[in-house]
Formats: sequence, structure tokens, C-alpha cells
Amino acid sequence: MKATVLFCILLTTSAFKAFCQEEDAILGTWISIRETEKIEIYKKDNKYFGKLIWLKDSVDKDQKPLKDTHNHDASLRGRSLIGVDILNDLSFARKNIWRGGSVYDTKSGRSYNCQVALPEPSKLNIRKYYGLAIMGRTEEWKRVSN
Repeated sequence: MKATVLFCILLTTSAFKAFCQEEDAILGTWISIRETEKIEIYKKDNKYFGKLIWLKDSVDKDQKPLKDTHNHDASLRGRSLIGVDILNDLSFARKNIWRGGSVYDTKSGRSYNCQVALPEPSKLNIRKYYGLAIMGRTEEWKRVSN
């Protein structure tokens, strides 16, 4: 009897652990396909966010850090682009799919609906769209090895 209870506990905890690993599979550092920016995806309160941590061209002509000058909120235009969350409020939907969040485009200052897919461990597809996902555009990111 004790062996059966122990087996059930081990089975339950290992299944929960496997589910959490799948859910957190997007965590880590990623680089855009053009290799112009690096994003660190992290988890906070069961939601996923992506912070801009590196830009290939991170300074302006005066050698000052680039600012969020295109932001539609004038009070945020003075902040540095490094450290800005460009992925926001993503939720795990099912195996290799996260949705329900938004992606911020630093070049236009616009936010779009977002869906993220992980077709393989080293490749992330970011789909940004208005309205229906089918009407959007997909950008590929590659995982950065530590």
C-alpha cells in the first residue's frame, strides 16, 4: 500500500514538473534574425514578458543611448530602449504556443496583438497582428546559448 501511494506521488510530481518545463520553454535570451537586438524572456506572476537587453546600434549620432522616441505616450519618450519590455502579458496556451499578450514595436511606437510559437528549442516565431492572427506578420528569433 505504501509503495502504491509513493508511486502515485512520484508520478504526479514528475508530470507536474514536465508540464512546467514545457510551459517555461521560452524563458531565456533570444536574438532577432537580423541580429540587431537581444531579448530576455522572463516570467512574472504566471505571465511571460520579453525585455530588450541589447541593441546592435544602441547609441545615437551624439553617442547617447537610444530613447523610446516613437512611443505614443509622450511621458515615455525619454526612457532608454534598453530595458523596455517589448513582449507583454503572454500566457501559455498549449504545447509550444503562448498568446494573449502584446508586442511593442520600438520603431513605430505601436503595440500589436501577439502570439508566440516555439517550433524547435532554438527557434521562436513571434506573430504580431491587429485583429486576426492570420492577417499578421511573423518574425523569427534564435536562442542565444549561454
